[in-house]
Amino acid sequence: MTILHSASQVLRCFSDERPELTLTDIVALRGAPKSSTSRLLNAMRDAGFLEVTKVGRKYRPGPLMIHLAQINKVDMSLLARADAAVRELVEETGHTGYVSALDHQDVIGLSGHEGRQVLRVATAVGRRLQASASATGRALLSRMEDRAIETLYHKGLFAPSERAPATLEDLMNRINQVRQSGYSVAFDETNHGVGAVATVVVDPMKNLALSLCIVFPAATIAEQEREHIITRMKEMTAQLARQFNDHGQPLLDTVRRKKSQSGVLSI
Repeated sequence: MTILHSASQVLRCFSDERPELTLTDIVALRGAPKSSTSRLLNAMRDAGFLEVTKVGRKYRPGPLMIHLAQINKVDMSLLARADAAVRELVEETGHTGYVSALDHQDVIGLSGHEGRQVLRVATAVGRRLQASASATGRALLSRMEDRAIETLYHKGLFAPSERAPATLEDLMNRINQVRQSGYSVAFDETNHGVGAVATVVVDPMKNLALSLCIVFPAATIAEQEREHIITRMKEMTAQLARQFNDHGQPLLDTVRRKKSQSGVLSI
C-alpha cells in the first residue's frame, strides 16, 4: 500500500459528522496499526494535509486541504453560475450563448448553449477567437489594466476584417467604451454576418474573469431585440457581480506575472 493511498484513507475518515478525530478514532476507522498510523498522521501534518487542535490533540483537515477546497468551490461556482445565466438568456431569447475565458490574445469558449431560432449562430466550444476582434474578448480585456493590455499587444494587432480594430489605439477606444457602457458589441468582425453582445464578471478572490455572450445573425436582429438582450445581460451580470463581490476592480497584471512553462497566459 502506497503512502498516497494510506493518506487518502485518512482523509476519507473525515466528514460533516466527524470534522475532528483523535489518533484512536482514525486507527479504529482504518483498522491499521497505531504506530504506523501515528507516523502517517505526523507526516500528513508536516505536509499541511492535517493540523492538530491545541485542545484534545485532535486531527482535522489542514490549511492545504482547505485552500484546495476553496479553489475548487469558487472556480466551479463562478463557471456554473455564469453558465446557468447564459442558459437562461438562451431560453429567453432563442439565440446561442457562451461562457468564455481569456487565454493570452485569444478567447476560448468554456460552455455553450445552442439557440432555437431558425437562423442561428453556433460555434464549437473550445474554438479560439481573437480577443481584440470579438465582443467577448473586448469585454474580458476591459477588466485588465491599460499597461497589461499594452504589454499583451506590444507587437501590434492583426485585424481579420475591416470592422475589427487594427491598431492598439483603436482597440483601447473600444475597450473604454465597454468600460463606460458595461457591455461589448461586435458585428461582422471575426465571422461575417455574425453579431454578438458580451458582458464580463470577475471573481476578485481568484483573479478570474468570465464573459457571458449571446451571438446572432447580424442582419436579422432588430434594434429593439438587441437592446432587450443587452438589458437582460447587464441585469444578470450585475447579479453575478453582487454574488462574487465584483466591484469593477481590474484583474492583477497577469501578463507579466502569471505565465506557465509553456508560455500560455493563465487568467
